[in-house]
Amino acid sequence: MNHCEQYQTIIESYLEGELKESDQILLDKHIQHCAACRDEFQKAQTLALIIGESFQPGRSEESAADSVLNSIAQRPATDKSHSFLTFGKIAATLIMAAGLLLSFHAGRTSAQWQPNNLTQAPYTIQNLRGTVLVRHSNSEIWQSLKAESAVYIDDQFLSTPGAQVTFAVDENSFIDLKENSMLELHITPDETNLHLIRGTLDADLGSPHGPFFVTTPHGQAEALGTEFTIKVD
Repeated sequence: MNHCEQYQTIIESYLEGELKESDQILLDKHIQHCAACRDEFQKAQTLALIIGESFQPGRSEESAADSVLNSIAQRPATDKSHSFLTFGKIAATLIMAAGLLLSFHAGRTSAQWQPNNLTQAPYTIQNLRGTVLVRHSNSEIWQSLKAESAVYIDDQFLSTPGAQVTFAVDENSFIDLKENSMLELHITPDETNLHLIRGTLDADLGSPHGPFFVTTPHGQAEALGTEFTIKVD
């Protein structure tokens, strides 16, 4: 193991609010003479401040997430380079640690979640890159999306900086969620309605396709063609 890699877990524990005093002492000693790890820890502290400023009492979930992602996106490019923690992973860890919002309950873990009373959507995950978070409609916890994860109706997705995910509707239809984006997936027997809360969505739909809508904070659009891009700043 690389000498510095052992401090990855320590910094991640700090981001999750679970740093042990003994590990803090080890980290403090290490960063006194290791510039790379010191830089990592300073960036983690900066992101922790961003989270603290964004999660204010009474603030909506979408507003807080938007504030976090905007603050992260505005960081200088040089701040987005990490030796063992990617910028997106740090952001995602902080978001999950905060519960992407104040409703997160201490001691609960994603392992406790079960897909009870949820309907699986006819989507599969392709081309997953970086850290994308998902929250199911029967849970308050954000989890990391995996290539093998099932997709459920009313799932909400959040892509962190540098991340992207493609959802395959069938062999001819694909939906790309770009970085710094938030999407809710709504499907009924009669229509598909994607709620793009922020960010960018590209769609390439097979023809013919059923009623397909994209709702944004600015209104609703119906997909009459097969290829389109929707962007919410």
